[in-house]
Amino acid sequence: MTAGLAAKGTTVKLVVSRGDLRAPIEIAKDVQFANPWGDAFVHSWIPIPAPPSERKRYRVDFYEELGNRETKMMYVVEYVPSPFGRGAIHLPGRGEDHYRLNVSTIFREGHDGQWFTASDDWERVVGSRVSGR
Repeated sequence: MTAGLAAKGTTVKLVVSRGDLRAPIEIAKDVQFANPWGDAFVHSWIPIPAPPSERKRYRVDFYEELGNRETKMMYVVEYVPSPFGRGAIHLPGRGEDHYRLNVSTIFREGHDGQWFTASDDWERVVGSRVSGR
């Protein structure tokens, strides 16, 4: 992690909810790659088509430890696993839930409201927890 990312916050927990989960899944190990100020949770910042609507959709909350040791939810994405490889991550767009939270953390001009392919790290840490559900 670069010094700039560390100064903004460190991802300490991801919370996965909705989909077919009875209770949210908290992931606190090996989640630093999912820092919202970085790019490691998305494979490529090239938009992809939205996944089919019948696929299970999960909400993933990013919790960051800030410089004052405070832990705070700072970012939210939607995740749709794929049975054929990497799943898809949606960044909320203008007018969608959590858009204001996300852009108050980082504004990703041209990316908000789009779907992107999940990274290998995302699939290893998040995708592995929801696959087969």
